[in-house]
Amino acid sequence: RTEAILLFSSLAKSVPTKVFVQFPKYKVKSLFKKMNTIYDKQKIVSDKAKGSRFSPFLQSLVELNVNVYLLSSISDRESKVPNWFQDVVYATECMEAFSRGDGTRTLPDHFLMQIVLGDKRTQNQVDFLSKFLKTNTERFNEKLDEELVLLIDTRDAKREPSAKKKKPFIEEIKLLIDKGERHNYPDMTEAKITYEERKHRFLVLKKFNTLMKSVLPLVNLSLSHGISRMTDLVKATKSMLFWGTKEQIWRQALLSSVDQRFKTKQTKLLINPFDANDLKEQKAVDWQGTRSQFGQAFRQLNSKPGYFWRRPSKGVNRRAFQVIFKKLFSHDEGGCYRDHITSATLEIESYNLPLFVKCPNARLQMGKNREIWVPRSMKGLQMRTRENVKSMYEFLGKLMGLAIRTTIYLALNFSAVTWKPMCREKVTLQDVSEIDELIINQMKMMNELKEEEFNKAMASSKQTFQATLTDEKTVELIPDGKKIPVTWSNKERYLQLLTKIRTTEFKDQCAAMLRGLATVVPYQLVTLFKWTDLRDQVCGTVEIDLKLLKAMTIYAGDDRKNKRINASSSHVKHFWTMMGKMTNEERSKVLFFVWGRTRLPPNKESFGQKFMIKACKPAQARGKKPDDFLPISHTCFFQLELPEYSNPNIMKTQVLKACAYCKEIDGDNTTAARNAANMG
Repeated sequence: RTEAILLFSSLAKSVPTKVFVQFPKYKVKSLFKKMNTIYDKQKIVSDKAKGSRFSPFLQSLVELNVNVYLLSSISDRESKVPNWFQDVVYATECMEAFSRGDGTRTLPDHFLMQIVLGDKRTQNQVDFLSKFLKTNTERFNEKLDEELVLLIDTRDAKREPSAKKKKPFIEEIKLLIDKGERHNYPDMTEAKITYEERKHRFLVLKKFNTLMKSVLPLVNLSLSHGISRMTDLVKATKSMLFWGTKEQIWRQALLSSVDQRFKTKQTKLLINPFDANDLKEQKAVDWQGTRSQFGQAFRQLNSKPGYFWRRPSKGVNRRAFQVIFKKLFSHDEGGCYRDHITSATLEIESYNLPLFVKCPNARLQMGKNREIWVPRSMKGLQMRTRENVKSMYEFLGKLMGLAIRTTIYLALNFSAVTWKPMCREKVTLQDVSEIDELIINQMKMMNELKEEEFNKAMASSKQTFQATLTDEKTVELIPDGKKIPVTWSNKERYLQLLTKIRTTEFKDQCAAMLRGLATVVPYQLVTLFKWTDLRDQVCGTVEIDLKLLKAMTIYAGDDRKNKRINASSSHVKHFWTMMGKMTNEERSKVLFFVWGRTRLPPNKESFGQKFMIKACKPAQARGKKPDDFLPISHTCFFQLELPEYSNPNIMKTQVLKACAYCKEIDGDNTTAARNAANMG
């Protein structure tokens, strides 16, 4: 019944209006009344359950009533409709406008006028009305809207969750763009979008996002394309949604999907770091997943049930398991866990695992994104090895889900070609060019050459119906393709096949990661994400925000003059001066040294513990020079014993030396640490 109504609802837009003129009004009213009754009942349940979803049957009724409402004449429409339904109607009209493929994105006049009349600052201002309408009917297109949403999300990310509860949307003043930021918004810069125009468009996007808060709880995002028009519209316009709009429903879903069975005895993960180090020194590949830290975790944890991974984001159970480093004096109070996650991430982006390779731009040292890694081809692998590698990708997906839940991020350098398939987005040639500029230039050249020049070039290069994949493996585009030369007459066919294979070559690897991710987080909502949303949820922000770190720092102990250490102490000032002059990569090394992770949480409320700078007792001994000592870190507790260095330059030398040579957690003196050190 649900599928039938959804299908009818999807077809309603294409049915002539006169059909609905003959549709009995009493049946329309009956459907409308039925929808309201079910909505009211399910809303009570949803409010009590704090975020449980409405039923698919209600969605089908809502879609049908919205379509009937929009296709009916004004005189035939229901005179009194609940506010939530009116919001859904307005949101549907806006989604229809935003998703038009013909380039016209004109929003309904009554929607724009509602914004103007609803803002006290703009009432009775004819000049404002003229500029507002011009901005929202002529100035913005899809790319400009996406950049404005990116600007809004970037500004909003720095706000604390408590502030977002008081004011769901940022203030318009935050839409100013500094000169140093313009490269992040090239389309708005080129189109010369002014601050005033950004404010006008912000009012529209803010209203649209407010309306969508009524729509999103009603929509089943797991439905395939073509089953539900409303689901399709939401997916088509997800780039118009602020992260804050998605985050609210996402956090509720994460919380409601926590499985309380995780509270059983904590799992212990035994890791032999010496095996992993030997693998690295030998430059070997861990095909079976037995020697690397990632592989050892894979063997012990991949078979764990779903509830093992679905845990809350805060509290003592934030860690999914306790790490025991064999043969090291280490006791896991959080530091060993973070250290292991970071080490496993580094292995993922290395040739010690059969999962990822450097992208062509990195290997050839050309173009952008030379730090990017892409999935390794599984073509040519024996069946058993292939299935084992697929399971490794699936395990990586579980680690991604765990990173989302715990905010202990994976510092992965993946691009759109990896993230997009996991969000059900299509990979484009533009995405391929971001990692392989050479092949895109070759395809452009083939399109630009005239017939005679083309045939000469193909004959000279002996090009056949084969393609070189991202990891340099060669595959045939058609049966016996290596024997079929590319000519002017079959050029289009060749380029079509080449485009298809280069935009879908990672589908199996991404599908495996997606299966793992879906074990841990509510996957149907991931389809609401842009690929950049998913990347940021898994990987965090690359840039180390010193202002945030400084705000989350406390001080303890006395200096050599028996004065309490505080933010005004000379060596503390040297520390922040040093951090300010460091590159982001160097800051990441310092963060790993003191906390076992390379990226900061997104805001203060996600930290879990504060950074403590404390006295370094060994460097305070009589007759000792602090400049001769290295700092001491306690990664489990996010603490740094900082000697009172004489200047920032000496401090930087000693701190980076400690980061380079003190990578193992091997100094704990507890019973658990001694037991770990004695393990064979």
